[in-house]
Amino acid sequence: MKSRYYFLVIYLIIFFSLLNFCLPLEAETPQQQEKFSFGFSFYHTSLVVGELTTLSGTYELFAAVPVSNKIKIYGILPFSTYTPKSGAGETKSGIGNLVLGLKYYFGEKMNYLFKGGIALPTINENELIGANFYSYMSRFYDLEKFATDHTALFTEFQYKYAFDENYSIGAGTGLKLLIWTGSGSNDADLFLPFNVFFEYVKNEVIRFNATFKGIYYLTNENSDFGDNFMNILHVKISYPGRIVEPGLILESPMSDNYEKWLDYNIGLFILVKIK
Repeated sequence: MKSRYYFLVIYLIIFFSLLNFCLPLEAETPQQQEKFSFGFSFYHTSLVVGELTTLSGTYELFAAVPVSNKIKIYGILPFSTYTPKSGAGETKSGIGNLVLGLKYYFGEKMNYLFKGGIALPTINENELIGANFYSYMSRFYDLEKFATDHTALFTEFQYKYAFDENYSIGAGTGLKLLIWTGSGSNDADLFLPFNVFFEYVKNEVIRFNATFKGIYYLTNENSDFGDNFMNILHVKISYPGRIVEPGLILESPMSDNYEKWLDYNIGLFILVKIK
């Protein structure tokens, strides 16, 4: 147990030291004007426990508003619905937790990102074993969107390095704190998200992104170190138009913990950018 907290303290020192080192003191000039944007995404989930109908999965509405050339505020409203393909069970549906956040871009090429926010407990208390439970397990890296009776605080620091006109790589990490807001307990759980990604972009032709991402359960006392990881490969292909960007998503589990529950997630999204 003590080793977990030593690991957390060391991680926090390195994380905030790196953030303090990277934050610029002078103003930066963005390469392009920020835009208001909104969109929609859908993840169809294929579970190990049984087949679901085509439209089963998670839906999300999202919007981002620029406050300045460097800062955006955004919101995400998830909705989950699951129907067994066999017809043996009833449909389970429910709204997830409303997410409100802020993104801050900085650096000479705007290639640093600091993100933080809160997920409000908007899930109905009767949906503990329901639609949001399936979404929680199939998209564990986004657990703050689907955790019942929790308020979540999250932060992330990400760096992108462009090694060619069209190619870039990057990585990110942060913290997620889930605070129990239900009755009978004052518990809180701490998670460490992380990601490493590769991206190819050719404007108005194609955007390809492959991300290995996961999350580590820092405060779980009842399992070994390796058992607290949940990892997934996230692949996204889209057409980066000037106004509309449609795309496809594919996710495949990369750890035993995930594979016991999830076969894959497949979906689509559309992003609309308005000047």
